[in-house]
Amino acid sequence: MTYTYATLEELAGLDGMDEPGITDEILEAALVYSEETIDKYCGASFTVKPFKVTTRQSGQDGLNLDEVMWPRSITFASIGGEEVEEVDRQHWELFDEGIVYGLGAVRSGYSRSIVIEGTAGYSDVPPQAIKWAMLTLARQHVLDQVSRIPDRALSIANEFGNISLAQAGGLWRPTSLPDVNAVLNRYRQRPPGAF
Repeated sequence: MTYTYATLEELAGLDGMDEPGITDEILEAALVYSEETIDKYCGASFTVKPFKVTTRQSGQDGLNLDEVMWPRSITFASIGGEEVEEVDRQHWELFDEGIVYGLGAVRSGYSRSIVIEGTAGYSDVPPQAIKWAMLTLARQHVLDQVSRIPDRALSIANEFGNISLAQAGGLWRPTSLPDVNAVLNRYRQRPPGAF
């Protein structure tokens, strides 16, 4: 399991993480879940990670690396099943928006399969707000597993009657935590649309 925004020790040190039944495996799974949720919703990675894009394209000098922001390097590329040599790749330009430009010298005009591998990410260290959002979301995920009330519950029925709960969720609210959602919306790199 890989996660790069926070450590297992940081999560284990948070309030409530000493409850019975909380194991390192649960904590690690929560960190992975949280980082995947953040990356998917924001449309970018906030630390440098490897990526692989496979696509088909023709007749254009630029290529949009779907869901890859802030590309840092290209370690491998093939067009139409043939590897592009490093001497040809070094002329390619990488743009923060996830665009590779300069493919024209090595491409023909008809549609071909393109595979590009490399590294991409905002920084070597995530912004503090993203780290906080990950730890908070991971903590909530762990506590939901040992709680008797799910985080998306609409009501609770007990001996005192039926109690309606607030429902935090929706297109612009990927988690049940409003403060985390505010951070994720601030760092979101993709346009509004499906989560």
